Amino acid sequence: MSIVNIFGTSRLKPHWSFSTTHILWRFLVSDDGLILGEDRDTDAKTVSFFCIDMKTGAVLWRGRTFTEPWWIGTEALVGTRLYLHGFSQPDMPEHHGLIALDARTGNEAWQNGAISFYAADADRVIGYRDLFERRVFEHFDAATGAFLGEIDPATADTAEMRRHTFGRTDFIYAEPLTADDMDLERIRTSLAKHGTMPEDPQSIEYARTGSRLVISAYLPHPAVTGRMPMLKNILCVVNSETGREEFFDVLNAETPYPVPDSFFIDNGTLYYLKGKRTLCALHIE
Repeated sequence: MSIVNIFGTSRLKPHWSFSTTHILWRFLVSDDGLILGEDRDTDAKTVSFFCIDMKTGAVLWRGRTFTEPWWIGTEALVGTRLYLHGFSQPDMPEHHGLIALDARTGNEAWQNGAISFYAADADRVIGYRDLFERRVFEHFDAATGAFLGEIDPATADTAEMRRHTFGRTDFIYAEPLTADDMDLERIRTSLAKHGTMPEDPQSIEYARTGSRLVISAYLPHPAVTGRMPMLKNILCVVNSETGREEFFDVLNAETPYPVPDSFFIDNGTLYYLKGKRTLCALHIE
């Protein structure tokens, strides 16, 4: 949605926003327009999971927890199923165990504590078990978790199945600004009003969609005595034809270093993360 003031300046406003209770740690997007993610409390060492509608921001479910309060995470999103993993041991990176959830309801479909996830499609899941001298691959019914048999490694290494493990990824993503970029001067001019420009152009990421430039920049924060230098992460949407800024927001008021991939664009809507816990959607087309 947008409003036009009496001076004719178009100002965009977020269509919806969703905030986690703690840190929005990670999220994936399903083929049918769901956003599923992790809400992590790094102090209490607990995690819960949520699902919202990508178009409206409506919460389908949230606060889903399991017996293991912390050492559990998002493994994959394939079709209508969200797969969660455990770990071989706490503080170790190797994933082990699998819980399959219905993505739209959050209900558990099945679990298997003996395998590690390898690949999946709408019909089956491939997992593996590491034995003393070899790795055994097995496949299971995706709907029920029923064991379908052992398969050879060559069959397990299915590129098509592994490529679609993380839901949708066909979005417009930000790219680092380079010194020879055709939009360099337009972007510099747009950002100059917000503070001191970073010396390194790669502290700026942007994407173009239609007539608009979406810019995420890490500007030097005013020096604070006795503290390490900080950056301020800002986001703005600029009409590339008129040079007019149509939207502005501060994503992080103070951060010690740049964090890439703070936004993406899908079908004319900008999705961006603000303050580590709020996901916003802004119609820009």
